[in-house]
Amino acid sequence: MRCPVCGAPFRHQVSDVVCRECGSFIGDPPKLNASFAGLPTMPKTPSVLDGISPSLLDSMRKAGSLAAGLPTMPKTPSVLDGISPSLLDSMRKAGSLAAGLQTAYSGAALFGDYGRSADLTRSVWAMAELSAIGHALHTTPPFDPTFTEMLRADLGDWRKVKALPKRIFEDPIARLTFYEDRGLNTALTDFSAVTFNEALVVTGIRSQIEPEDEIAESDGSASPSVDDILVAPATNVTAYGYLFAFERQIRLLIAIELEALDGPEWFKKRVHPEMLRRWEEKKATDQKHGVPDHPLIEYADFTDYLPIIEQKNNWREAFERIFVHKPSLQESFRRLYPLRLSAMHARTLIQADQMYVYVEVHRLLTAMRKVERV
Repeated sequence: MRCPVCGAPFRHQVSDVVCRECGSFIGDPPKLNASFAGLPTMPKTPSVLDGISPSLLDSMRKAGSLAAGLPTMPKTPSVLDGISPSLLDSMRKAGSLAAGLQTAYSGAALFGDYGRSADLTRSVWAMAELSAIGHALHTTPPFDPTFTEMLRADLGDWRKVKALPKRIFEDPIARLTFYEDRGLNTALTDFSAVTFNEALVVTGIRSQIEPEDEIAESDGSASPSVDDILVAPATNVTAYGYLFAFERQIRLLIAIELEALDGPEWFKKRVHPEMLRRWEEKKATDQKHGVPDHPLIEYADFTDYLPIIEQKNNWREAFERIFVHKPSLQESFRRLYPLRLSAMHARTLIQADQMYVYVEVHRLLTAMRKVERV
């Protein structure tokens, strides 16, 4: 099927409520799947929004009303500055569609489950900005400098981050404060957990990444333990999947690209001696304990990947054609460092962590998928 506005093809899944190409709402996707199985069932009403919870419908209805009035509003600085007319049109359509539905819930509060913020306008702007980010993720080259600048306005400026305070790995509040100091727009995550996850799916930020597909292509080594997953909160389990998918693929990419240049012992020329020494020590320890043999790249830490990729000769000869813009890539990795270390050590993740995971892993995997042999 195709989008009735721009003609772009789409697949039947939750994210197809929004066209990836023009941002318009498109028709008749299936009901939300088991991810939201616990939500109360709505009465059957034919609609492109069928199955979405009343709180989100309420927010979309408000977004439509607000968007309809935008042309007559005085010009003021806003998170909507620069958003395409197609997105505003989508907001209007969402409002019209949502307004026509009958909700089965009486006596609902003004916001229902929509926002924790008492400021309706702030919540609506945040929903619109999430839509803009989701649209750009599917229509813009992942490390395009303009897109990077757009994300910087919402996710913070990480260009000068060189060291991370230890307390942010233990204390979620300290981590959020650290993000705010970088410039994170906290309005984007100031929702209840259910509504936040729903919004990420509907706006296309979350649902396009399918980490299980990436894992299936890897050799399956170094996966999180069952015990780790069983005791982790649901948000951590999701982060495990996204981060694990990325980590498997970035190791594979590094090994394939550099081995193509220097053969099986590429690490002797392409990895810093101190980093290589650490890998060799960890491998030697494993061998003493009877652990099956693994390639040296399997002993790389998460913080090793960026230094290898951005090393001058490696960047010039292997990775520039994949990631294109080094400063954008550097910022992407830096946003993942705090939450990766928190997730893998059973620390509770916050909603800002989830935002960083979905956006940045999406960008990285999108760039890497362009390489046919990965």
